[in-house]
Amino acid sequence: MSAVPRRRRDPSQRPIGRRLLEGDGRERRAPHAPPGRPRGRVMPRAVLRFVTHRITQHPDTDVTYEAECLHCKWKAEPSTDSAAVDVECMSHTGLSNHRGFRRMCTSFAMVVRAE
Repeated sequence: MSAVPRRRRDPSQRPIGRRLLEGDGRERRAPHAPPGRPRGRVMPRAVLRFVTHRITQHPDTDVTYEAECLHCKWKAEPSTDSAAVDVECMSHTGLSNHRGFRRMCTSFAMVVRAE
């Protein structure tokens, strides 16, 4: 059985010990600044402004209605008129006796400031 060689410590590296983790009281401080005062140049603080927003439908788009059958792969033609999609679903029910549909209503929205 051979012994595992020990690693030599690099003299340029300091071991991390308890004093380094907890602080040993020798941290660097500016010699001229008393404790509790800011050191160096004081920067202006940020100004936070809270603005109320609202969400609205995008003005350049329309709402699109779609439907698809839950029993087969049939899909209604997408339309901006919800009644037209409903009529297509009822027509599909009359032909196939499939009564379950998934309806989707797609619209695009944008957030604007409420001023």
